[in-house]
Amino acid sequence: MASRRWLPAAVFLAVAGTFLFKPIAVAALRGRMAASQPAAWDAVTTNGSFSTLVPHLFVGRYCDEALYASRVNQIFVHGVPYNPYLREDRSFAGWSADFITHYLVAAGVLVTGGGLRLGWPALTAVLAGLWALLFFAVFRRWSGNDEVAAPLALASALFPDLYVWVLDVNFNPYVTLERYASVFFQQQANILPVFHRMPSLFLSLFILSLLFVALWRLSYDEARRPRSAALVGLGFVLMRYVHPFEYAFGMASLTGLTVWAWAVRSSGLSRANLTTAFAVALAGAGVYGWMALSWGSSGVVDFIEPRFTRRFYLITLVHVAFSAWGVLKARAEADPARRAAWLLLAAVQAAAFMVRNTQVVLGFELQVMHYIPMGSFYGVLMLALASAAWLAGRRGWDARAGAAACLGLVVWGLANQAVAAKETYLLCGLPRDVEAALGWVDETVPKDGLVVSLSAEANTTIPL
Repeated sequence: MASRRWLPAAVFLAVAGTFLFKPIAVAALRGRMAASQPAAWDAVTTNGSFSTLVPHLFVGRYCDEALYASRVNQIFVHGVPYNPYLREDRSFAGWSADFITHYLVAAGVLVTGGGLRLGWPALTAVLAGLWALLFFAVFRRWSGNDEVAAPLALASALFPDLYVWVLDVNFNPYVTLERYASVFFQQQANILPVFHRMPSLFLSLFILSLLFVALWRLSYDEARRPRSAALVGLGFVLMRYVHPFEYAFGMASLTGLTVWAWAVRSSGLSRANLTTAFAVALAGAGVYGWMALSWGSSGVVDFIEPRFTRRFYLITLVHVAFSAWGVLKARAEADPARRAAWLLLAAVQAAAFMVRNTQVVLGFELQVMHYIPMGSFYGVLMLALASAAWLAGRRGWDARAGAAACLGLVVWGLANQAVAAKETYLLCGLPRDVEAALGWVDETVPKDGLVVSLSAEANTTIPL
């Protein structure tokens, strides 16, 4: 079947446009209420300008995204993502946490325009479109079929929390039903999709996935490519400054794949390329260890408190099962690239099992729940690849079936966004009086001035 060159652009625009529909609908609903019901609008707490960066809402991703955005705003003010709540700390150790994502988001906001308030949702829509392109490329490479790749890419990009929940097994039927009702029908629209949180998971996992693609290409390459392998290893090193949990997850996955290449001669993996990448990544980990010992505490308040336990999480055996399935799929593959892909995904599942149980060895854990959506994401990707191969072999799945599926998914996605907008439009804004006070601060106080306030709302919104 001939490839349709316009299809990737159509997939990108469909997903990005669907994501943009919600903030546009929210702004329209807020404007309509303010115009048609002025008295009722005056009584609404969040009756200021439209914004999705609302730190006073401690639900879902609202507060987290606002705190991230406050660091991004420091780039526009100082050129560096300082912590605005710790003025005395200007050290590299203090501002370097996640700084790669902060600069990427700042660049994206500048390109999309509108400042943080409008640029943030615009950037989220663009990133959603890029996710759709990545999914499309993966499924197109796997199935060789546009009619298979396009609907799977749309489903993956428009309903990504499906990837988050499947391997996060919960035996309570009410919880499970509630999760999937939220994914497909926006039952809990006020909490927002977990996967869409910026920059983690939405941006950080995108970067990690690109690294995994590069690692996969190296892993089955028969030629020695030391420079490319070293760059991939350096990429895993720099994940430390993307997000610490994605860094640990990526390092564990790279380690597992490299060990498998040396332990199983028949794997067909490139030992030379994987060893070079692993050596560079390991050297980077050593540098980080030296930096931690040399610099000591940076003065930054660490909210990640250890939980002392040696509990083994029995539910993590689901990752062992998926890892074993990946190995079996690899053994059944004659194509080196497809075999390497299954082995990489098997290594990722083994890594998920390990990082979710480090407390068994260390005696403490550091928010291991962050690894659950990552492990689930790549596990569901394995299911999606198997589905792509199955659909590609079905005679009844033709251009009409693919087009109908794409149309249905886009309509469903738009309906979801409309429901979410209706359920959340009253949340998306600051209080009018707080917004006015912030405007006065911007006009009156120097950019590096110290502001003391007894209001939690003011303290969290001033850095924005």
